[in-house]
Amino acid sequence: LRVALTKRRRAIRGTSRNFSSGVATPSIGIDLGTTNSAVATATGGTLRLIERATGQRLLPSLVGITEEGTRVVGDEARLLAETSPELVASATKRFIGQRWTSELSAKSRQLYPYTLVAGPQEDVRIKLGGHTIPISQISGILLSEMRADAEDHFGREVTEAVITVPANFTDAQRAAPREAAEIAGLRVLRLLNEPTAAAMAYGLANGFTGSALVF
Repeated sequence: LRVALTKRRRAIRGTSRNFSSGVATPSIGIDLGTTNSAVATATGGTLRLIERATGQRLLPSLVGITEEGTRVVGDEARLLAETSPELVASATKRFIGQRWTSELSAKSRQLYPYTLVAGPQEDVRIKLGGHTIPISQISGILLSEMRADAEDHFGREVTEAVITVPANFTDAQRAAPREAAEIAGLRVLRLLNEPTAAAMAYGLANGFTGSALVF
């Protein structure tokens, strides 16, 4: 998987990518969402969502594996889900950092067309056709896609990110985004609680000064 993600970053969308050297590496902010994900940057106090090649600002948090074994992400995975929903992983953020149990697997089957299976360490994995993928790799694929979008935007390599997480995430759940980021070739500068991130974004966008209570 790491090799595949590296190739994705080097030759995304079929074009060669020559990054300029000697320039400070930009940092990005990532919201790895349950339904959609987004990547943003801040320049001179101005926030900006980084657009994808399609012009969209949101990446559907979907990863699929076609019957031929081809990996599809985002909108391509959404199209695959219309005909083969069992081959597409959705809402996987709900299972980040959790341990597999038969109860969790049975409950997920009532909500999603794919199957949860146990990994060697009783971690949660998703079965898509003949492929079994750890949750961390699903997240890593999404992070890699957004990293590639950011590199297209900046025209140079991106290796550092701040990632938002729910405020009620446990230590185990907070460790999972770091593992996913490592798979995507990103160093996590900080995991930021989502309510805090929302308050900071509001403050930057509206020129807020002073103290704020976030809960």
